[in-house]
Amino acid sequence: MTRKRVFPARGSGYPKLFQDSSVGIFRADVSGRILDLNPACARMFGYDLPDECIYLDLGLTRVLCDTSHGSGAGPEGFFEETGHGFIEKEFTQKDGTRFIARVSLVLNTGFNGYLPHVEGIIEEISHRKGVETELAETAARLRAFVNAFKGFVYTSTREYKIDFMNRALVERTGHDATGQFCFSVLHGLERPCPWCRMDGVFRGKTLSWEVKSPLDGRWYYCMTSPELKNGRVERQCSTLIDITDSKRREKNLLAHKAFLEKENLYLKKAVGQTYRFGNIVGKSVAMQSVYSLIAKAGATGASVIVQGESGTGKELVARAVHELSDRKEHNFVPVNCSAIPENLIESEFFGYKKGAFSNADRDKQGFLDVAHKGTLFLDEIGDIGLTLQGKLLRAIDGGGYSPVGSTQVKKNDFRIVGATNKNLLQLVEQGRMRSDFYFRIHVLSIHLPPLRDRKEDIPLLVDYFCDKMPESCSLPGNILERFHGYHWPGNVRELQNVLKRYHTLNVLDFLEKSENGRKEAGKTVPLPGDPSGESLRTMVDRLEKRVILDALEKNQWHRTRVASLLGIDRKTLGAKIKSYGLIRE
Repeated sequence: MTRKRVFPARGSGYPKLFQDSSVGIFRADVSGRILDLNPACARMFGYDLPDECIYLDLGLTRVLCDTSHGSGAGPEGFFEETGHGFIEKEFTQKDGTRFIARVSLVLNTGFNGYLPHVEGIIEEISHRKGVETELAETAARLRAFVNAFKGFVYTSTREYKIDFMNRALVERTGHDATGQFCFSVLHGLERPCPWCRMDGVFRGKTLSWEVKSPLDGRWYYCMTSPELKNGRVERQCSTLIDITDSKRREKNLLAHKAFLEKENLYLKKAVGQTYRFGNIVGKSVAMQSVYSLIAKAGATGASVIVQGESGTGKELVARAVHELSDRKEHNFVPVNCSAIPENLIESEFFGYKKGAFSNADRDKQGFLDVAHKGTLFLDEIGDIGLTLQGKLLRAIDGGGYSPVGSTQVKKNDFRIVGATNKNLLQLVEQGRMRSDFYFRIHVLSIHLPPLRDRKEDIPLLVDYFCDKMPESCSLPGNILERFHGYHWPGNVRELQNVLKRYHTLNVLDFLEKSENGRKEAGKTVPLPGDPSGESLRTMVDRLEKRVILDALEKNQWHRTRVASLLGIDRKTLGAKIKSYGLIRE
């Protein structure tokens, strides 16, 4: 006999909780048709009154018969393990709007004449599911970002054990090091890093620092933040970014800044005496350019080649570069490469051991040993043979060298400054100089102009050399004029020697013909004037008149130029022209 479905009436005894609950409550038969529900449940499905829903199938049939949530089809399969269950599913409202709800169900098998039925609670979770979906998408994007991040990301516990690593860190270590100590994996240490700020992190602080890892020698920027749970720091979240290239650029910038500061200091000193730079004398435009190059070379450690004719002062320039460099506290070792015999050149450069050859009765240091941390000045560097060039190149590049008679490899730190009056590039083309040796030594180049191209410096050079003589020395105007007319094939060295001979012997002799074609070699210039019959004042006036007239004629009576040449102002020159009655023909 079919059991009659009977349910309590909704009278005064109807439970108030059922009626006023904000959560949907319902009863349904085993086929899913609604037998009773509260107002909240009716509103959830888009109905104004609960009675509108009686005997409607609101989708619970699909819940009960969904085999994916039970052992079999139908309510028995759904509830056969526990007698109750829940499911999250999408439902449809009266107007077709869809929503997601969580349904909790209990199977009532019937009692006291009641037929079996299902009792349940339904709660709308559309918003929560939307939030969960958004969180899942955000987490997926974050995971993708962390894995695509080129830096290293990991989290570690209070015990310094890694519990997450991003893909870049796994690739860097070569394996997933989850569960291992972070200080061992990242830096190859046996105990926590001395620079690690875990204590600060576990006090709730976000910290950052830069460190050079002992494991690979690279620089990293580290940032560590605390991860809180119930107000307590559970782990640290860390990011490491490789900043080795940035540190290298920073170092280069600092070095360049120091270089500019040193160069500025040197140039300021040079500006203070624009006619001198150490023992180098000259105020011409060409020499000002040389001073600037010397300052630049002094502020860097690169190899330098000083080019110029014989006698232009190449060694003075090399010494100035050394004195302006960081190596000034160490030796400046000058070597005349053309004066060393071929059979001795290797032992002179690299030294030798006792017994290496006849008369080698003791160990001897070579030029490279003496120049350690200093400057090796190779005068006439173009005369070095190809064999020695190769050995020097190896020593310059850090490969070292061995003294004659020894197998020991020595490495010294020295700077090469070379000097030559030859065209080194032409020597390379002729096969007399190795191209790799040329490019290694020819980093900075300083060209010294010949004296004939800077004759405005002659008066300064004359004063400089005269001041260095034991007794006072001065030149009459006509002799200084002849200095200007001479082309000086021996350059500054010849000028110095001519002045020494003039000071000692009172004779003026030149090596070659002057520019006007007169033969000057061996020509003697007597002291002006003959004291017989004339007073000293008369002789001086006569000599001054002749000098002024000669200067005016040679300079087309250009008074400003003549005044500058004679070292007097234009007004004084005009007065003397008038007093001597000089007239332009």
